[in-house]
Amino acid sequence: MEELLLKLDLKPPGKRKVGSSVEGEEDPNLLLHPTHPSPIFVVSHPNLLRLSPETFNAPAIRNKVVVEDGVTVLRDGNDELRISTVDQPDGSDADEDLTRYLARRRREQPPQPPALENLSLDSTTPPAPPPMPDFHIIPKTLLLPSTSTPYAPSWTPLFNIETYWNELDMARKRYGRKTGIMRKDESGNERASVGDLLLYGETVTSTQTMLDRNPIILTHLPTPVAFLASFQLSGRGRGSNIWLSPAGCLQFSLLLTLPSSMSSKIVFIQYFMALAVCEAVDDDGRLGVKVKWPNDIYAECEGVGGTEVGSGKNGLAKLGGILVNTNFVNGQWRVVIGTGINVLNALPTTSISQLHSLLAGRSPEHAINPPTMESTFAKIMNAFEVKWEQFVEDKGFGGFMDEYLGRWLHTQVAQISSS
Repeated sequence: MEELLLKLDLKPPGKRKVGSSVEGEEDPNLLLHPTHPSPIFVVSHPNLLRLSPETFNAPAIRNKVVVEDGVTVLRDGNDELRISTVDQPDGSDADEDLTRYLARRRREQPPQPPALENLSLDSTTPPAPPPMPDFHIIPKTLLLPSTSTPYAPSWTPLFNIETYWNELDMARKRYGRKTGIMRKDESGNERASVGDLLLYGETVTSTQTMLDRNPIILTHLPTPVAFLASFQLSGRGRGSNIWLSPAGCLQFSLLLTLPSSMSSKIVFIQYFMALAVCEAVDDDGRLGVKVKWPNDIYAECEGVGGTEVGSGKNGLAKLGGILVNTNFVNGQWRVVIGTGINVLNALPTTSISQLHSLLAGRSPEHAINPPTMESTFAKIMNAFEVKWEQFVEDKGFGGFMDEYLGRWLHTQVAQISSS
């Protein structure tokens, strides 16, 4: 744990009990071992500050909210959202600044109603063991920005949002793209760039579930919007699989809109998201990051999968995966792309950070700066947007075939149709 905390520029904990705190100091143990969902920030690029306050302001959303005890509440299909602002967060004390409020929210367990089957009037019956908590029934807090309370990095110690905006600007400039501007979608309507509108929760149930299984949010949030979490308590993988998210894993979902005319092309979305991840974390291929059909990201190099550096034999180790869900709403597709990639995970989990260390050992002259959460996410957002725009403009996957085959893990090439 100490190694990971240092990678995140956090102070390793001293000799004190987990969950205890010193006045004015956060317990790093709680940061890396969360027990319940945390507040979710709604933020937008510094050049587009008007976007984030309007995120939940669509008429169809406003018509569904109620005000209870001074708090705006939206009850959606899967989650109850309590919407407040960073200068007046839901449940805060009058003299409590936001950093202390967030630290207290990490420590305090939210109340959970007892399950009916566990209630009994028979005093001779031993109490049933407590069930696993149902995180979905816990109300979620959304924090909108306020002009009177500027962002402070102490609010989000596992992901510095200011650093992310800087990294996103640099990634776009390297591609010769303008940053922090509104663009035109395929219908000529204004939209933000991918990554410019962001929901960030330190700990959430599942970014995919919160976007995909809340019909009001799914239908009426502006697109594109990214939802990033440092931890997921109920992450989703393919089928009924649970996606585990240990410390150091970058996990996010993108909500996008696709015209109905491209219905037959939806299957390709997972492929070019995989390509965007590969390009972002390993642009020249020296780390050995590959795509394993249909939607997994793998490392193929010496030093992973039981092989040793210098053995001349490449091993294989999974780095991440992609999940795409689609819903046809109001004549167009709402697409939710969930992605998880191991960036700073501690051994024995294979991560991008480990691949950098292995590369430095194999070829010291080729060593490059190690990854951070902020730079990795920014590079993925930029790489994905470039590919998304090409996909929509070309109305297909044909322009990506050579790149895909170059990243394909398999040794035998099957026939893949781009039409």
